[in-house]
Order: sequence, then structure tokens, then C-alpha cells
Amino acid sequence: MSAIALLALSTITLADESEAVAVSVGAYDAFENAATEVGIEYRFRPLESVADLVPAVGVGINSDDDYWLYGGFRYDMDFAERWVFTPHIAAVLYEHEDGIDLGGNIQFRTGAEIAYKLENRSRVGIGIYHLSNFGLEDENPGAESIIINYSFPL
Repeated sequence: MSAIALLALSTITLADESEAVAVSVGAYDAFENAATEVGIEYRFRPLESVADLVPAVGVGINSDDDYWLYGGFRYDMDFAERWVFTPHIAAVLYEHEDGIDLGGNIQFRTGAEIAYKLENRSRVGIGIYHLSNFGLEDENPGAESIIINYSFPL
């Protein structure tokens, strides 16, 4: 079985784009009890042989001292000369402190971003995402965040 996994991984090729770092700020649980949120995300080069998916890992914290780590995939879709629409999905490890109790430590993050590409290949964007345990726990209130971000290539 591990030989099959190694063979599959060996066929993954990376697109000719650089890695990037994104920093964000916004409103966590934006439609209920909004708290300030900040985050940082590392975006790997797109996986050319896997539909140009962009692996990403990140960390976020809010002013209620909740924090989370996540890893998942993004998919960039250019829709105008400098504009890009990016849906994304990630698995999340979530630690609840004083903010909304999402029902457990395992969460999922789904969302989308619209960004404008600048001359230096950096981006300025606005996004929305939803955190939820997808019914893995009895409690599943979910939370939406609205963020602005700036990403720059490495």
C-alpha cells in the first residue's frame, strides 16, 4: 500500500509559480458576536499534476483567545486580467477559550476569496469562510469570518 502512495506522490508536479505568504485581519463570527481575527497562511506552489490545487497551511487567533491551525487546498480561477476567485477547504484543529464554542476541536473550513493581483505578483483580497464540525459533534453552531488579506510571493 505504501508503494502505491509513493508512486502516486512521485507523479505530482509543481506549477511554475512561487510559494506565497498571506496575512489577514477581519471579523470572526461576523454575523453574531464579532471578534477581531488575525491570521497567517503559507501557500505552497500549485500542484500542476493535481488540477493546480494550491496546498496551504495556516494559523488564526481571535480577540476571544480562540485559536486554530489548519491545512487544506485552494484553487485559483482567474476571471479577469488581474482578478482571481479562489474557493478553499481545510481541516482545522480548533481550541476554544472565551469565544463561540464550535462543539469540538476538529473543524472544517470552507470559503472563498476574491483578490486583485498587483504588479509585484502580490494580491489584496477579501474573503469569507465558515468553520463547522460538519455534524461530528452534538453541538455544531458554526461561525463565519469575513477577512481582508494581503499575500506576497516568496
